[in-house]
Amino acid sequence: MLSALLLNSHRPVYATELANHLGVRPSTLQRDLAKYTKAGILKMTRSGNRAYFQANEECPVFPELRTLLIKTAGLVDVLRDELTPLASKIKVAAVYGSIASGTETSAATLMCSSSVLSE
Repeated sequence: MLSALLLNSHRPVYATELANHLGVRPSTLQRDLAKYTKAGILKMTRSGNRAYFQANEECPVFPELRTLLIKTAGLVDVLRDELTPLASKIKVAAVYGSIASGTETSAATLMCSSSVLSE
């Protein structure tokens, strides 16, 4: 759960969407989401009756947690999951520069190369 939120910190995620992504019931996540929100690691916003969660980038331990998750959960796995819907259009995807060295900022870039496939 933390890797899904901290490695995609720019995007708030609806609790049910997060549960579906992780293959669990939303009620399974409620206690952990509340605990990490109370600790300041996550932040929650509401839109109507929906609760959205995302990483709190202002949390003092956010950079260290994110770095640890990149090393253990693997950025490549996260990228693979995110790029799967575009797989037929991507020829090459590479992690390089500050991302690869672990010194990235929020302005880091991922480059993908594609080509038009003839049918």
